[in-house]
Amino acid sequence: MQAFVQSTGENKINVRQICFILIAFNVCGKLLLFPNNLSYYAGNGLWLAALIDFAVHTLSVWAAAYACSKSDKTFYQRLVITFGKVPAKIIFSLLALLFFAAAIVPINEQKLYVQEIFYDTIPSLIPFLPFFIFSIYAVQKRFSNTGRAADICFPIFIACFLALIISSFTEINLSHLLPVFNEPINNVLKSSLSNIFRFNESAILLAFMGHFKYKKGDCTKITLSYALGGVLVIFFCILFYCVYATLSPDQFFAVSKTSIFFSAINVIGRIDFIVLYALEIVMVFAVVLNLQLCRYCLEEITGYKNSMVLSLAINGVLIVLTVILDHKFGELQKLYGGVFGIIIFAAFTLLPALSLTIKKGAKNK
Repeated sequence: MQAFVQSTGENKINVRQICFILIAFNVCGKLLLFPNNLSYYAGNGLWLAALIDFAVHTLSVWAAAYACSKSDKTFYQRLVITFGKVPAKIIFSLLALLFFAAAIVPINEQKLYVQEIFYDTIPSLIPFLPFFIFSIYAVQKRFSNTGRAADICFPIFIACFLALIISSFTEINLSHLLPVFNEPINNVLKSSLSNIFRFNESAILLAFMGHFKYKKGDCTKITLSYALGGVLVIFFCILFYCVYATLSPDQFFAVSKTSIFFSAINVIGRIDFIVLYALEIVMVFAVVLNLQLCRYCLEEITGYKNSMVLSLAINGVLIVLTVILDHKFGELQKLYGGVFGIIIFAAFTLLPALSLTIKKGAKNK
């Protein structure tokens, strides 16, 4: 146990950067198909379905943040102290699979998004494959690099999100939301549950446990940051439905469909592409984060510290899956939005609450 009493001494990230991740990466990961998917079952009640999702996961993020406040040990170290090495490795193996699984749908979304918006005349795999060159490089980086990426991406996200709101503001029709609570609650809950696979931020926070210096009040900052990200997503869902109403389920890649009404486009062309390109930078970092955390979990499990080899292995498997799943995104989304995805991701939503029961371990000196 002596090895687990010492400080990790690396992979450091600070609370400000975690808050940026819970706002910028969280929101950007839900701007493509999340509003469209919610409206398919919930109609004009899509905002309520999103509210349910974020309310539940805000509690999950709070539980993870509160668990971080109890010890400066990492999650893996506390699992070893509580259960022993073998159970800890099993739990972390499942966590690694979660992060890997959480990246599959977003990556395939990005592939389709790149094809439709930026390169609509080229087969989807050709312009998207360079993503994996970046991914191999980024996945082997440490948490300190993740934090610096969050510092860079956050102002880009804020500027782009404001531009999206302004560009579509003239087309908003609030009457599309009426009558309020018109959709059956069963449809709203079905919409909420079928999109639970898009939420794993509390698991991300568990991976960061012990890699940042916790101070009094940080639990509140982290929880409120995630809640703010949820408010922004709900606001965007409302805006999207107020523009397209009953056509919303057929409007794929919502972020690109709300920007086309900017009046300047009629004069000087699709200047909204500047915003979409900039926002894509943040989206790419949001997708890669899951793969970075998968690599981190594998390092803890195996003790193998060659991060580049692990990155190559993770991305190699992902490339094969991307090729296999080409033109099968509908089936993939049905799998994740069905019973399989709901059970798996709901279990990991409860994990932060269970983490409150594990042993704290002695404080590091």
